[in-house]
Amino acid sequence: MTKNTKKQAQGSLDNFKPLLDERADLYRSKKRIEERIKELDEALRPTLEGRGAVIWNGYQFEVTAIPGRTTYDYKMMEADGIDLEPYKKVGAPSTRFNIKPVKELD
Repeated sequence: MTKNTKKQAQGSLDNFKPLLDERADLYRSKKRIEERIKELDEALRPTLEGRGAVIWNGYQFEVTAIPGRTTYDYKMMEADGIDLEPYKKVGAPSTRFNIKPVKELD
């Protein structure tokens, strides 16, 4: 086995291609499901809001009003000379798994 062949074998994704195919299929299904949920929510929310819990077919559905989130204009604070550095917190590093459809050239 040559040096290049060994390097290719170690970095090969051949064993993972079925998993990549399945992941892509699940990604597409998830997007379709999320779109359908959004459509259903647009139809159901106005009717269910404030009605309380509705039990149907073994599930409880309830739409409640939630107050808006409080936010702070950090750019304005910095412009006013407030040093925000002592209040800075950084979360733990993580990974991001990006998937996007691409057109393959034949």
